[in-house]
Amino acid sequence: MNNAFPADELKPISCTPRDRNKENRGHLDDILGEYCLTLVDSLDTLVVLGDLKEFERGIHLLSANMRLDNDVTVSLFEATIRVLGGLLSSHLYAQKLSSQFEHPYHDELLDLAQELGNRMLPAFSTPTGIPFSRVNLKNGIVKGGPIEITTAEVGTLLMEWGMLSRLTGDMRYENAARRALNYIWSQRSPVNLLGSAINVLTGKWVRTNSGIGAGFDSFYEYLLKCYILFGDYDLYHMFHQSYEAVERYIKVDGWYGEVNMQNGDTSKDYIDSLQSFWPGLQVLMGDITSARTMHDKLYHIWKQHGCMPEAYSPKANAHLPTAGGYPLRPEFVESTYFMYRSTKDPHYLEVGKRILYDLQNTTRVACGFASIAEIGNKRLEDRMDSYFLTETLKYLYLLFDVDNDFHHEQVIFTTEGHPFPLSFKLKPVNSDVKVSELTCPKIPKMEWPLPEPSSSQPPLPHNQCTPGASFMQIKMEYAFKGYASIRILPEGTEVVAAPAIFGPILSMEPFHGMLALTEPSDGCSPIVNFFDVVGKIAFIQRGGCSFVEKVQHAARVGAIAAVIANNQDGHFTMSYDKDPSVFIPIPSVLIQKSDADWIQSNQFFDVELHALQEYKPEDLSKADRELQIVLETNQDISNESDHQTLYLQVLQQLRQLGIIGSAATPGMVIRQIETKPYV
Repeated sequence: MNNAFPADELKPISCTPRDRNKENRGHLDDILGEYCLTLVDSLDTLVVLGDLKEFERGIHLLSANMRLDNDVTVSLFEATIRVLGGLLSSHLYAQKLSSQFEHPYHDELLDLAQELGNRMLPAFSTPTGIPFSRVNLKNGIVKGGPIEITTAEVGTLLMEWGMLSRLTGDMRYENAARRALNYIWSQRSPVNLLGSAINVLTGKWVRTNSGIGAGFDSFYEYLLKCYILFGDYDLYHMFHQSYEAVERYIKVDGWYGEVNMQNGDTSKDYIDSLQSFWPGLQVLMGDITSARTMHDKLYHIWKQHGCMPEAYSPKANAHLPTAGGYPLRPEFVESTYFMYRSTKDPHYLEVGKRILYDLQNTTRVACGFASIAEIGNKRLEDRMDSYFLTETLKYLYLLFDVDNDFHHEQVIFTTEGHPFPLSFKLKPVNSDVKVSELTCPKIPKMEWPLPEPSSSQPPLPHNQCTPGASFMQIKMEYAFKGYASIRILPEGTEVVAAPAIFGPILSMEPFHGMLALTEPSDGCSPIVNFFDVVGKIAFIQRGGCSFVEKVQHAARVGAIAAVIANNQDGHFTMSYDKDPSVFIPIPSVLIQKSDADWIQSNQFFDVELHALQEYKPEDLSKADRELQIVLETNQDISNESDHQTLYLQVLQQLRQLGIIGSAATPGMVIRQIETKPYV
């Protein structure tokens, strides 16, 4: 502020402003728009630091000095993530904190954001809806400008442009960004990979290499983050398919190179620094194990070079000298922050200390921090991009400030590190973009208690019992309608669970996870302990809202499944009456109160969750018959003989109705487990 404002950037070695008219840096200068770039990009960092006085001063400085009618051509992508995102994030926090300001806030930042959106909107005027990568702030479309754009540039617009629409009520912005995203997704290969660059006029790929680094990175990021922000399940499906394709075709020996989008054949076996964001994204989607492995590999590179080189060869175990140095990029710092917040492993604090040490001892100069031009000799360049203050230092500060207020509220960070608070209520607005209808199998609602059987066989007895004594027959009665088990590790005791009729159907193949108690405990409002729940099985108390709302809140913060603790003993199938086709991305189950209390009191949080029988939509007619004979059989089981007698009763009825073959044996139908009481 002392040496460069209102210029876009500061030259940290010479302590002078960067003047775009005197530069000749090629595409790097398209970042500059003579619109107070560093201030607008880093303004919300002041909120993270808790400096509200400077935050308010920054708002007034932008209102007085920021001009958007300059006759300059800028990168649509960079102007979106740095300027538009910065204005929107700061506006949201200005609204939230305005009661603490000395002067009233009148949505000045939102007005600037909308003006910028209007000036960039002409870039989308192409036959395909894919925008031109460059736009002139005064004149719109740049005649003779580039007609190619990367996948990342197209796929990293929806978060900011969608937020602009939701805040202004003008859907032109979101529609334009979504239409462009839909088009490039429609051009994916049969193996769900996208190329790196596409012609905006013809819609044909001009570069068919596929990867996760430069040209791709934030495309994947925004599919998941926009799903979380806007609740659009189409985006979740797009992300899921993309992530699976990346892990199948692009990941080789733990590294991510580049491949041919059509067949997955390797085209480049070195990695670039932008891939360092990937562990952070994996944390967000719950793949903690893979995130840890990738982060370890990246930390090895950092320790080897004292920074993250722009390109690195795993085979040579060295950076590529021709690929440049280290321009203070934030991606590895960002992933380190997310790794620590999700695991609380102090190792990641040590990683942060090493990063901070290297930055301070290598890049610190008179007026800030300078980029490394050559890694070998650590020669510095008189350059400090705005993202260094916006992301690199912000994530480092949040990593070490464990009591920061941001850790106690739900936010989703844009690719530029701008926080969008999820507590802000975004009202859905009408869109002219057709979104495909997503449905799940329509499983019939199950009533409880179950009706009397229609067969001639006498019903099984109904008695009360202790949780331990009743477990075997509860497991038996639910085994044929797809009921599940929670195996407590390491001791192997199992707890019966009733799956919901919404969400993914559980497999008999167990998957492992750690239970995490949610805050609030009933999960009826956005879950605030985000990093405690991400990548884990959310443990939520019944009551206060619908089951679907609880599971949706858990899914939004990256839980891999949800266990609902009943407020009384007994099991029933969780249903959803409002919309039978509602889509939920994670499985969920219900357990009875005594089992939930036992798990919590003993802190048995290391579990495996699996179905007791493979349950498929085509089995519904069979399930209807099963419901007629498998009753609530809460009788005491005092010994193995009584258990076997009851078991054979059910087995006989199932054979008579043709649900199982006459040759089936108990071992083929229900897994045997230890019958000792667990309460």
